[in-house]
Amino acid sequence: MRLRRHRDLELTAAASVLCAVVAVAVPVEAISILAAVPLVLVLPGYAVTAAAFGSRRLTGPQLLALSLGTSLSVLVLGSLLLNYVPGGVREASWAPLLVVLVLAACEAAARRREGPSEWTGLPALPRLSGSDRLLAIGGGVALLAALVLAWTVLPAKHALGYTELWMLPTVSQDQPGMRIGVVSQEQDPVSYEVVLESSQSRSVVLSGLVLKPGDSRVINVPIIPSKSTAPGKRLTAYLYRSDRLQVPYRRVTAYVPSPSRQ
Repeated sequence: MRLRRHRDLELTAAASVLCAVVAVAVPVEAISILAAVPLVLVLPGYAVTAAAFGSRRLTGPQLLALSLGTSLSVLVLGSLLLNYVPGGVREASWAPLLVVLVLAACEAAARRREGPSEWTGLPALPRLSGSDRLLAIGGGVALLAALVLAWTVLPAKHALGYTELWMLPTVSQDQPGMRIGVVSQEQDPVSYEVVLESSQSRSVVLSGLVLKPGDSRVINVPIIPSKSTAPGKRLTAYLYRSDRLQVPYRRVTAYVPSPSRQ
């Protein structure tokens, strides 16, 4: 492997592996974010830029601009690629993709640097005055704080939740039926009651249904055909909150399907 001949490429490859492991494996969110920042915004662009320019040496501002811009381009193209891969765009798929890309680009850059090369490693940092150093440190702190805040889930005490109610007909071999689904996206656990109503009857399908935020429940209700529930007749499902049984919370309407015939 030619990376050992080029210190900057060796460090870039090692840093990508380390950042990927920390970003995925460490359960502390702030540490994961700090590890993900260079893996996403710096390392892929630096490796691709080094591979593209080979032995040509770039100045610090040029290298920084190309690294950030190329990293953003990698994010866009990588999202399109992972969107068609089983599992989609997730941390478990993003980290290996970026690591493979960085390692491949570093190897390509090392091959292009064979022979006489003007690339002696990472460019020297520009010398800054006292006030410029304070501004640079403040900007870095502000950037890290913005990234941490963007990935932090904040409480929303006054946010309004909602509940989804749906009903679809299902036809078995002998008898029609209905599938009623309840999905809770409320802020707190809520107790529900489900009522099914036809033109001539009304019955409680399920009471005392307690769902936590994010929970769902599907109820299979067989329909016995009669004059009031003959095929083609309309059924209405009502969802009530147990603390407000006088007012329907959700309502949905469907039609009784015809039973299948052999």
